[in-house]
Amino acid sequence: SGLTTDAGWGCMLRTGQSLLANALVEVHLGRDWRPAYLASRRRQARYVELLSWFMDDPSSSCPFSVHRMAREGKRLGKEVGEWFGPSTAAGAIRKLVDEWPQAGLGVSTATDGVVYLNEVRRAAKAPSNSAGEKRARPVLILINVRLGLEGVHPTYYDSIRQLFTFPQSVGIAGGRPGSSYYFVGFQGGELLYLDPHHVRGRARTTWYLSAYSDAELSTYHCDRPRRMPVRSLDPSMLLGFLVDIDPDTGDIEPSLSDLASRVKSLPKPIFSLQEAMPRWMRDDDDDDDEFDEGD
Repeated sequence: SGLTTDAGWGCMLRTGQSLLANALVEVHLGRDWRPAYLASRRRQARYVELLSWFMDDPSSSCPFSVHRMAREGKRLGKEVGEWFGPSTAAGAIRKLVDEWPQAGLGVSTATDGVVYLNEVRRAAKAPSNSAGEKRARPVLILINVRLGLEGVHPTYYDSIRQLFTFPQSVGIAGGRPGSSYYFVGFQGGELLYLDPHHVRGRARTTWYLSAYSDAELSTYHCDRPRRMPVRSLDPSMLLGFLVDIDPDTGDIEPSLSDLASRVKSLPKPIFSLQEAMPRWMRDDDDDDDEFDEGD
């Protein structure tokens, strides 16, 4: 296509990357982790490995690069250079994560505002290891919702803010029409977000901790989030939640149950959780235990 930049069309890819990266940091480094340049760099090799997965390089060593996101979007009907919507971003993330078992993560998507728990549990089943043992893995739940026509309906304002108090939340990809931002929290009546529209040159691709200076590592983080009134949000957005493995039970059930309880406490429902998709909504060939999730 001759494209040499994602400026003007790639912001939803970038905010989708941010959702995924936040989830991977929690899985591999822990929720309390802080950027590498603020800690001992000797202990940050895993962080640099995660960082390399998102480098702007089309090689298979960078499974979540903007190139691969765009390529997967094309398979889902969006031409390279065409602006992604939240549902396309979610579909691309799910496919790319499924193809990269090193992520140690499952992905479950919901496009109708309903999360089906049996599908989340299915995504938590990691491939068998070399010994043939089954094991559970965390699941990133991506939910595409639309909360109004021209803008978000005011009845949802409090519920949107409350989502950021959930321990499972990894943020929201959304923003204004044609401009996607990564929302990470709120202060008063305003949402805090990171803006991907600051264009930078392509970073060199390397997988060695010693190859990065503290100054270079700092460019992958933002210490000054921006603010936006919740009323300015575009009504179409992608919600992200990570249900992690409980150390006592060895599965996602405690985290999943806690998420379900918190969703019920929202002032105005934004999405719902159901045990399974009603049979009348499935194809005749679908079976409760052998539901085909292929694209």
